[in-house]
Amino acid sequence: MYPNGSHLSFKCEKKMNTLYSSLYIKVILFFIIVFFQLGCSMHHQIKTPSKPVIHDHAKEFVIFWKNIENLHLDLQREKLKTDFFPKFSQFYQYKIDKWENTGKNPDQELNKYLSEFPKIKNLFTQKSNEISNQIDIALKSFITYFPDLNKNFEIFITHSLGELDGGIRKIENETYFILGIDNMVHFHNNFSTEIPFFHHELFHLYHAPYSSDEKVIWSSLWSEGLATYVSEVLNPKSTSAELLLDIPSSMVDKINSDITYHWQDLKSKLNSNKNEDYITYFLLSSKNEQIVQRAGYYLGYLLAKNIGKTYSLQEMAQLKPKQVHSLLKVHINKMLE
Repeated sequence: MYPNGSHLSFKCEKKMNTLYSSLYIKVILFFIIVFFQLGCSMHHQIKTPSKPVIHDHAKEFVIFWKNIENLHLDLQREKLKTDFFPKFSQFYQYKIDKWENTGKNPDQELNKYLSEFPKIKNLFTQKSNEISNQIDIALKSFITYFPDLNKNFEIFITHSLGELDGGIRKIENETYFILGIDNMVHFHNNFSTEIPFFHHELFHLYHAPYSSDEKVIWSSLWSEGLATYVSEVLNPKSTSAELLLDIPSSMVDKINSDITYHWQDLKSKLNSNKNEDYITYFLLSSKNEQIVQRAGYYLGYLLAKNIGKTYSLQEMAQLKPKQVHSLLKVHINKMLE
């Protein structure tokens, strides 16, 4: 026995210490769980944005133009470089480098686009004002078909200096989704809406993880043809122009007038990785006199539409490259029967 009840006091103190320690541990665990849940919630919000981030440099270009339109052309060009290019420096440096690498004088090219801008200013401004709303509409309807679209991306709207109406560009290992209002004005002047076009470009973003990395004709044929077919399914009342099948003018009629030759030539080039064959089938710069410019879009669309009779859009989008290659060969042969 300990004198004066010290043994009892020690036992009580020991119990109290144990109780406090247990309570302390529970409080610490409570706060750890709360912070963990908050962290997960914040992480989830960051990783799953409700919509893409839009960088609208086109509207900024309209404002910029008002400040320089009365200046001499040479001064306009220098102001363009110093005041506007920094807003999207990665893309504009890419464009300058591209001109230089193809033997063109960047200053002369810039002078050309600055001189042409007054002719398209009103339409450029109109499309700039309409585009954000149409992107929202297109995104909502696209998600009804492809709910697993990762919305964590950015859209850059700008004056593209003739580079593109819309598409993906890889610049210094970064991927940019760009909409060029200038080329939309030039090539979409008979469109009643840009939504089918936006669906086409959104599908390229969605399809990218499933696409082949091979730089071959069959891969581009599937990528562009399927995007065109998806655009049609999502917009059944759209015109051939709005499906990008009227660039160049009367493209479909021209191909159909000699369709067998186009299928035969495409079959022979299906596995080609030559740049000249890619140009022949997918670019307006093609000089081939027998294959209609951008024929790959229409031929690819016909193949995708045929394959779509037995596959859903989701299934087609997620087909493996080997499956795609086999299906394309089979269906080209069917087209030649």
